[in-house]
Amino acid sequence: MALRLVPAPPCRDLHDYSTEEAQLFLDAVDYARAVVSQVTGGEDAQAPPEVLTDLLNELMAEILSDEELRSAAQRWVRKGSPRPLRENSSFAKARVVVLRYWQPA
Repeated sequence: MALRLVPAPPCRDLHDYSTEEAQLFLDAVDYARAVVSQVTGGEDAQAPPEVLTDLLNELMAEILSDEELRSAAQRWVRKGSPRPLRENSSFAKARVVVLRYWQPA
C-alpha cells in the first residue's frame, strides 16, 4: 500500500486478489527494489522519499504490465533472489524505467 498499488477492475479492494496474484505483487516489489539498488549502485538509499516512491510505482506498473518482466521477477525469486541480477533483456527494460528518475553520478 505504501507504493499506492491499486487493484485493477473488476477487483474492488486488495481482498479480491488470489494468492498467486498477491505473490506476484510481492515478487515484483522484491525484484523492483533489487533492480533499483543495482542500477543506482545502492545510492537509492539516500534518494528523497517522493522520488523513490514515484520510481518504484512506475517500475512496479511496468513489471506488472509486461509479461517478460513479470516472469523474470517470478523466476528470480524462485531461484533465491541471487545478487547481482543478471543483466539480460528483462533487466534492460527495468533499467530504462529507473534511469527516467535516476541519472548516474
